[in-house]
Amino acid sequence: MKFVRLDWIACLVALTLVRLAGADEPVRKPDAVTLNLPPGAVPGSYECKPSGASAPPRPAPQLPGPFGGIGPDDGMVKTNGLELLLRTSYTIAEPQSPVRFAPGPGGGFATDPGGLYDGSIAPYRGGVQVNAGSGYRFTRRFSAGLGGSFTKLITSAITDGTKDLSRLAFSVAPYARVYLPISNRLEFWGAIGVGFKQDTQTYDRPTTAAGSTQSGKWTMTHEGIAVPVGFGLDIRATDTFFVGPSAQYLGVIATGGCLQIDASNLQKKWCTSDTNSVARAFSYQQFTIGFSVRLSFF
Repeated sequence: MKFVRLDWIACLVALTLVRLAGADEPVRKPDAVTLNLPPGAVPGSYECKPSGASAPPRPAPQLPGPFGGIGPDDGMVKTNGLELLLRTSYTIAEPQSPVRFAPGPGGGFATDPGGLYDGSIAPYRGGVQVNAGSGYRFTRRFSAGLGGSFTKLITSAITDGTKDLSRLAFSVAPYARVYLPISNRLEFWGAIGVGFKQDTQTYDRPTTAAGSTQSGKWTMTHEGIAVPVGFGLDIRATDTFFVGPSAQYLGVIATGGCLQIDASNLQKKWCTSDTNSVARAFSYQQFTIGFSVRLSFF
């Protein structure tokens, strides 16, 4: 409900009387001071309030957020919420097996170790890696969660009788991410994690033991502490969908490894933890270049 101020009415009545009297003096139109309006108000645009009412509080100024919106967090949009991560990449790998023949004192081996196990053949060049993760973005610049990876390495041909060589690896690690917004649509990020990685190689090769040579299944398993360090540039496609290039360095600190042979003439497993070991696990590194996708549910 609107109320009319009495001083406005008195002013208008006075103006009317002056006009009726035919005064020659030009009439000055009421301004903001005459009408006792708030500073900056334009006569005719101010909504009158009861004499005892106070003016409504002015809203606090808010600035556009980094993604073009308005939010309560220092003028920025709300950025805390669930995030889902997916990344595909090409892997540049060390060419040798991370588990190799290294007999210690008193260690013996029942058959020819072959070029892959003794390290004389290095068949690995690169591969494909897929990463996935889920976490929570606690602030505009920080998130944390749990991620994992699956890697398949490409192998070259081996001419020492080794066949059907395959190398697969998986890892799991908690991660922490730091975001650096560049513009409304660009965010630079860096990430680090520490976790577990298992790397498995399988192949068939002739196995000589007990006076005969038979085809055997060889399995080499490497385990280690994985330390991934990545960075990338995310481009905002929608309010929740981000895509962009990324790169990652991965260091794997060896904690152990085993070789297992399963053939009709020899069935045995050797591990780095054996008292008289013939296997050694080596630390290694990988580098990946790829493409990342992120869903952020703010």
